Amino acid sequence: MSVVLEQKQGLIAGDGLLPVKMAQYAKENGFDVVAISLSGDNYKQLKKYCSKVYSFCPGEALKIEKVLKEEGIKQLTFLGKVSKTVILKR
Repeated sequence: MSVVLEQKQGLIAGDGLLPVKMAQYAKENGFDVVAISLSGDNYKQLKKYCSKVYSFCPGEALKIEKVLKEEGIKQLTFLGKVSKTVILKR
């Protein structure tokens, strides 16, 4: 079985350097990355490497799903930490 990566990749990015590195390497290898940032900490860094970056809270699952569908994302990666306190905030 072989896996073929889509040209357009989705990224749900929590805190930390790992989501930014993934976006950087993907861009360097010719992929178009659309990111959903769950953290304000790496939003600016993600904008350097992603064609689009959306900012949502983790509890906004329906909004996130809508954006991913509108963007035509078929492959999605979750990277980074999402703090419990962020999840429990209103």
